[in-house]
Amino acid sequence: MPYNKTETTANGMPRWNFHVSILGKITRKTVTCPKTAVQNLYMKWERKMYDNFGSIIPKIKLNEAVEEFLANAENNFAKANYIHYRLVLQNFKNLFKKKMLLNEIEETHIEQFINWRSRNILNSKWKNKKPSNATVNRHITSVSRFINWCKKKKYYMKENPAIGHKRKENNTI
Repeated sequence: MPYNKTETTANGMPRWNFHVSILGKITRKTVTCPKTAVQNLYMKWERKMYDNFGSIIPKIKLNEAVEEFLANAENNFAKANYIHYRLVLQNFKNLFKKKMLLNEIEETHIEQFINWRSRNILNSKWKNKKPSNATVNRHITSVSRFINWCKKKKYYMKENPAIGHKRKENNTI
């Protein structure tokens, strides 16, 4: 988690430590705010920190990163896994504008994808049946792994926004 609660002030307000690592440089900030506001404040602060590094952060497009990942996957993954990633990531990138930069991906984009995926059937043999939470979770995991791959290649510099978005699975026997 890119922020953590450290203590509570005398007036009962929690104090939070923010941290972000950009190109190996760690930046920290301490804020005092209610729990309901911390995520929004962190995202604004993080965006400002990335704007400060704007000229040296890679400007690779989401489309380009997906294509490179899929080319790598085609050579290194089992065929079924490659087909799965191709389906998921093609749908993920098609949800957003063609010229979207990879580093513009935020939690709101992940949530948009989850909402879209939860409503849409991708396989014609399952007509009129919404995907299960387990299916949606597999797709979230695939997007998360793609983003981790981008982080490893130094294409994506932020925390992985897909982490922590799993849906509760209804396991029935």
